[in-house]
Amino acid sequence: KERFIAAGRVAMIAISLSAVYLDPVESVRHASIVNSLLIGYFVYAIVLAAVLWRQDIVRARLTMVIHTVDLTIFALLIFFTSGPTSPFFVYFIFSLVCATLRWQWRGTLYTAAIAMGIVLVMTIYPENLLRDPGFEMDRFIIRIGYLPVVAALLGYLSAYEQQRRQMAAAEARIRLCRDLHDGLLQSLTGAALQLETARRLMEKDPQTARQRIADIQKLIYNEQRDLRSQIRQLKSPYSTLPESDGDLAVRLKELAE
Repeated sequence: KERFIAAGRVAMIAISLSAVYLDPVESVRHASIVNSLLIGYFVYAIVLAAVLWRQDIVRARLTMVIHTVDLTIFALLIFFTSGPTSPFFVYFIFSLVCATLRWQWRGTLYTAAIAMGIVLVMTIYPENLLRDPGFEMDRFIIRIGYLPVVAALLGYLSAYEQQRRQMAAAEARIRLCRDLHDGLLQSLTGAALQLETARRLMEKDPQTARQRIADIQKLIYNEQRDLRSQIRQLKSPYSTLPESDGDLAVRLKELAE
């Protein structure tokens, strides 16, 4: 997840740098600051992607720091360009998508509220852009309306995906219970009956009793193999650890995450 976000961040900044190179932003008052921010952010994105690529698990506190840095850089880029009508406004959409991937609908809601707060503050302070004759009110309304609409769609998608996973897990548990009832419990009942028969034959016909016990051992072995297969199928498909990794500390970190 964090690797995917890191790759998207690098691609997004690379596209922005290419656009600035093809059409420089000399008309912007703080063109040198904007260019420096983009270059510095691009270097940061590359280093962060390299670090995250080597880590299997990213701590929740680190993801919060990364998200805060992203929002801060986006706010600075918007502040030093044309405010709410800045072309870098689309970066907030990237932050909404990242929040959805990390924290589901709650992260989307909080990020949208923070982004809208940043835009509104920049519109009023330090210069009241609403009173500027050159301020494009229609573009401002359209763009400020993007955030709640996109946040609502992403939040709904996240909630739907979470509900779908819960339903899939419930169906898997029901299927396991049914399989255990129809398979394992029936086999154990049969093994108990055969053990009772073997116990009675132990004194009269030891050879037959030993054969019955061998059959029971084979039956238990087969059921044990089937049960392991069912448990393996119930393991999370989103696990980032290899199947052979038996490090308890690593698995506990993954479970906590």
